[in-house]
Amino acid sequence: MQLKTTEMVAALVMAGLCACETPRSSEGGEGEAQSARVDVASSDREEVVRQAAALRDRAFEVPVTIEEAETLRAARLPEAVEAERARLAVGLYGDAEALRLHGDVSRMRASAEFLEEGVRVRQVGQGASSRWAAAVAASRALEKEVFGAMAQAQTVDGWLAREVVLGAGPMFAATLAQAQAQEMKVDAALMARRPDLVERVEGVGPLLRGEGDGLGAAVTREALALGAALYRARGWAAVEWGRVEGAVRSVEVVRPDRWLAGDGVATWQWPEMFEEVQKARRWEEVARGEVGPLLTSVWLEEVLPAHEARSIFGAWLADSYRVYEGPGEAGQALVWLTAWRTPHEARQVAGAMERALLARLGSEARSGRMRVAVQGLNVALTSYERAQDPQILDDEVKALAGAAVAFLPEEPAPMSFVPTTYERYVEAAQDATLEGSTWIDPAAGWQMSLAAFEGWTVQKSDEVHVRWFATHEDGSLVQWTTELVDPSGAVFGGEEYVRRLKQAFASSVVGSSPEVVVSAEDEGPRVLLSAAGEVEGEAIELRLWQWERGEVIVSYSVQEPESGFGERLGEAQTVLETLKVHGEALVKASPGAEAEEGSRGGEQSDEAQGILEFRVEE
Repeated sequence: MQLKTTEMVAALVMAGLCACETPRSSEGGEGEAQSARVDVASSDREEVVRQAAALRDRAFEVPVTIEEAETLRAARLPEAVEAERARLAVGLYGDAEALRLHGDVSRMRASAEFLEEGVRVRQVGQGASSRWAAAVAASRALEKEVFGAMAQAQTVDGWLAREVVLGAGPMFAATLAQAQAQEMKVDAALMARRPDLVERVEGVGPLLRGEGDGLGAAVTREALALGAALYRARGWAAVEWGRVEGAVRSVEVVRPDRWLAGDGVATWQWPEMFEEVQKARRWEEVARGEVGPLLTSVWLEEVLPAHEARSIFGAWLADSYRVYEGPGEAGQALVWLTAWRTPHEARQVAGAMERALLARLGSEARSGRMRVAVQGLNVALTSYERAQDPQILDDEVKALAGAAVAFLPEEPAPMSFVPTTYERYVEAAQDATLEGSTWIDPAAGWQMSLAAFEGWTVQKSDEVHVRWFATHEDGSLVQWTTELVDPSGAVFGGEEYVRRLKQAFASSVVGSSPEVVVSAEDEGPRVLLSAAGEVEGEAIELRLWQWERGEVIVSYSVQEPESGFGERLGEAQTVLETLKVHGEALVKASPGAEAEEGSRGGEQSDEAQGILEFRVEE
């Protein structure tokens, strides 16, 4: 059932009120073209650098010097990684130079190293992003001094995983230090539970959007997310465990729930029929490996928004590729198998993959250079450097249909994955029920009887915020909506909150002068807003009740045509009087409680493991 804009005023206003990304480098080897020493003894940037280390109880015990640099030199990729990069670039982008590997976005703004006289930080620029990058670089150098250098990666996927792990702790600490420096009301536990808050940190949010730097932004996002996930599991101890343990595949860092659970390594069995086809054609295998989910998501950003490309992580199971070279001038071929959670997700991804290939290779590639086929849970992709007989490509894809994948379990980590507040909220919201006339909302922790809505049409919504709505033939509308508390916003029910609430409604309802009354209830303050005005030329009157429990704000509203206002208000109030507490609130867990929960182990559902609904749309 669709609602008109005029019928959604309360939900839209509350969503707005409560709503809570190129130079390249890798670890070591960076330098500056030119540098000049500056006095930073009392500067804010040194304070952020020191605070980022102090937050982890690893304060610098040596002098810290920050120098300005015009540029930073990129470190060379390991030879094996560079060779694989070129092969994958030809297969996925049609050009060996189209894919350039570089680390997170902090690396092009700052580097740091321990010297005999102290820590020297080289910083490009003076803005908030550069100050943040300096803190990241210094913390990364401190980790290297404490834990030693991390082993070099030998694959592209392993190199990306290594970059994420190297950035996880330093970025989480630097972002927290910068947030506190700008007087955000956050600590490590809150930022770990609500990683969305990092987008509000000065100098960090714009970098995550990665304009013109999809790979750097992706590595940055995943490093921050991994740092938060490890902290939720067992505080700073888990963050440092991740640095010591390291990761060899990107699936471990983009899916920390699987990493901590010890899901294991995927092993593929390629069909013998396919091998026979290749031998008959005299195509020789020259390389094999894994693309991994992180690079796959960056590649799909060619045709998808970053948040949709990133959503493949929840559906990803495994992948395997082989590169072949043909006789004479036939060129190179990439044959790539991926496995997904459901056939529906496999079909969605296959469509996006085909579009990404066509975007790079051109529409004519569909005939003789590429194929993308869904085979149950698997997607088979072939990409040729030069055009082939179309029938050969069809036969090749058919021969891949028997491919199978299995997982070899590994030892689980000494802690378990703990979902974010939003993930817990979404999971609980999925359990909401409307049976008969009884509404139960586990996410908000309330239940009520809707029996007084005789003659109304009541419908439960699958939308995570508008939980249910009731419509009457006279145009009246009642809604139950929920939002997570904005931890850095105004105190619920306080003067500033009331001011913003009035302002939001006044800007949405033409000619309205909202009145707000705040009353004290057993569960805390309750807000009542009354407003009248016009929305899209229709005169309406509205009552909105709000209250808070745990980390969720509930908004209950009745909206009627102005000509008959009051006729349905009584029924809505009768329903409101049946409200009572249900179950436990979605409360803020203390750092100690989170650590204890994370150490208990045990299986969790997909939703509890931080997997949001897969949503790649064509």
